Amino acid sequence: MMPAIPGFPDTLPAGFDHQLDSVTHLSYQAWKWATKAEWDRAAGEMGMLLSDGSTYLLGESDPANARLIEWVAFETQRDGRPIITAAAEDLGRGLSAGDLDILAALQRSSWSLMRIEEHRRGIGARMCDLWTDEQRIVLSRRLEQQVPVGAHLLVRTVTVGDCTTMTALIARITQEVLDRLTGSILESGRSAFEVIADDPELRRKFVRKTFALPTVPRPAIPLTGGNRQRNMPCPCGSGRKFKVCCGRGR
Repeated sequence: MMPAIPGFPDTLPAGFDHQLDSVTHLSYQAWKWATKAEWDRAAGEMGMLLSDGSTYLLGESDPANARLIEWVAFETQRDGRPIITAAAEDLGRGLSAGDLDILAALQRSSWSLMRIEEHRRGIGARMCDLWTDEQRIVLSRRLEQQVPVGAHLLVRTVTVGDCTTMTALIARITQEVLDRLTGSILESGRSAFEVIADDPELRRKFVRKTFALPTVPRPAIPLTGGNRQRNMPCPCGSGRKFKVCCGRGR
């Protein structure tokens, strides 16, 4: 028996804005909780170190910022665990019950290769998870402005209760990119999507290779110190200046 295809809600759930902001904020807090050495190691894996390898600079590009935050929080390991998991005990102090639920959901979240099936303006999209063949409604007000129906995405979904949304980063994936990333001779009649779906190790490599793809070179901002950095957009994606957002009091 085929599972029922989910339907769109008439409106976004109460508290959705808080949940979406908290997903981004807690991911960024895990990034800040990491050490300079862990930032540098992640930046080196992503090809974003200075030429002398001594100091990491955070690019002005919002996608580059989001990639680093996601990589450090979810892909960088400390004592055999992702940073987000290692940091959870410290991050959880003083959080509300709702934010604790979101933090727990972030730790459980994993990357999925999705195809957009349908948009609902102001609500989100129905997506098919190409790695599990499941369909789900992912809530995001501006999703239809970013990707068309039929597009393929690498996203991290976060589910709290009946509400599924995404972390800040959305990576568009084309068939050309898939073929290049897999580096495999694909069987006749099978797409790279199908090959990746059948191989968990290839899925992990695919995620890491996608993150390591070079970004468009942009001017860089030192991670610490300097008025120029503090006046730039906050890397958490809020749209506010760093000095009045996550850099407040630093």
